[in-house]
Amino acid sequence: MLRVLDLEECNDLENADIENIDKLWHLKYLSLGPNIDKLPEKIDMLHCLEMLDLRKTKIDTIPVEVIKLHHLPHLLGKFKLEKRDWEKRKVDTFFKKESNLETLAGFVTDGNPGFLMLMAHMKKLNKVKIWCDSIGKDSVVFNALSEAIKMFVEARLTKCRGDHSLSLYVGDSSKDILSSLWDDGEIVTGYLSSLKLEGALSGLTKFARLLCGLKELCLSSTNGLTNNELTNLHMLTLLKYLKLVNVHLAGFEIERGHFPQLLCLCLVQCHGSVPTIGASALPGLHSLWILNKDLDGPSYINIEQYKHLQEVALDSRVKQTTITSWDEAAKKHPKRPKVSFLQMC
Repeated sequence: MLRVLDLEECNDLENADIENIDKLWHLKYLSLGPNIDKLPEKIDMLHCLEMLDLRKTKIDTIPVEVIKLHHLPHLLGKFKLEKRDWEKRKVDTFFKKESNLETLAGFVTDGNPGFLMLMAHMKKLNKVKIWCDSIGKDSVVFNALSEAIKMFVEARLTKCRGDHSLSLYVGDSSKDILSSLWDDGEIVTGYLSSLKLEGALSGLTKFARLLCGLKELCLSSTNGLTNNELTNLHMLTLLKYLKLVNVHLAGFEIERGHFPQLLCLCLVQCHGSVPTIGASALPGLHSLWILNKDLDGPSYINIEQYKHLQEVALDSRVKQTTITSWDEAAKKHPKRPKVSFLQMC
């Protein structure tokens, strides 16, 4: 009785080879390889499926029947939903039983708001990843996306515990999506433990401050982020992990009392100097990652003030003088943190 089928490394596997996969009724885990670009027609017969991993495939569109699989908690990949003429009445009657999806990572929005409308019926969702194709602010899809985010962040507000993660990748025309959450005058409050944002955006600080329990924040290529919004991130007092990727850091200062619970600060290919970190700031820091090939020595970062520091990670392409100076600084630290040099793509 086969329950696990891992085919993601099977580079010779073609669509025709998995046509009869629906016969494996007891299958619980299924991953597919790089030559698969279409799911079998009878994929909905795998009623016991608990994990469907499409991340290695070329599949860009999935049939709607996949998300109706009642025992499927985890759906991984990057795909669109097949096009249908969705109406609210049809969406409300789509699920005969409540969706069991907990992880949906993730889907691509396009001209069809179907996925976003169906999210309202996915009451168990804990992790969702959304890629936004460029969508106008006045479009049906933009409004559906705004409503879906509202419902997702509000879903766990009464419990305010456990993992509840949103990853959002936006295009230039979608930069107002966060601001739209309160454009109608209704202030949205909700719960997220993790928030990852990539692309042009505005309204970050206001949105993040309305979230209970936010412990992880990752910002990548947020070219619409103002200096004021970046500075105001320190108001997120529960943050334990902060990652900034390809972000302009000019004017970003971390002072005593800012990020009082931060354990890990990760800066990847950021522009400008590293943040100005005041004396006695970040007292609980365990990990410091500065992945920038142009980084110089640590003279402007007194790592001795981080009494609990355990590791430092640097870009392997930094100059030899930089490697030497950071190694020496680590040896003088009471905890002698490990210094790693990572290869960057």
